[in-house]
Amino acid sequence: MKNRKLSNNEQGIIGIIAVIAFVVGLVFLRDMLVKRGVRILMLTREDYMNAVEYYMQKKYGEKFEGEYIVEDNIYVHPKAKPEWHVVVDFESDGGMTSFHDNYVGYLKKDELEKYICDLVKPIYGECKVYTHPYGFFHLMTALIKIQI
Repeated sequence: MKNRKLSNNEQGIIGIIAVIAFVVGLVFLRDMLVKRGVRILMLTREDYMNAVEYYMQKKYGEKFEGEYIVEDNIYVHPKAKPEWHVVVDFESDGGMTSFHDNYVGYLKKDELEKYICDLVKPIYGECKVYTHPYGFFHLMTALIKIQI
C-alpha cells in the first residue's frame, strides 16, 4: 500500500480540528480549576456560582442549585429542598478561594430544636422551639424562638 500525501484542504481540516480540540481542552481545564477554587480564573459571578455548587455537592454528596450572590455570600439550595436557603461565604487567600456554609444547621435543625426544648422545658414548661440556621463559620449559630 502506497502512502498518499494529504492535500492542502485535508491539512487545513486537520489543523482546524486540532485547534478546536485545543480550545475545548482549555475550556475544560479552566472549568475544572474554577471548581477547585483557583481565584485567578474566577472571572464572572457565574464562575463563583459554579464553584460553590461543585463545593457543596462534593462536601455533602447532594446536588445544589445557586440562587443569587450578595457581596461575599452565595445563596444556594439543595435540589431536594428548594425552600432551604443555604448561605455560602467565600474568601480568597493567595490564589485560592475557600468556602464556608451553614448547611449543617439545616441538616441538624430537628435535633437542635429537640435539644433546646429539653433544656428549657424545666424553666418554661411545655414549649415549642423554632430555629433558623444563621451564620456559617466554625460555630453553628441559629435564631431561636421559644413559644410557650
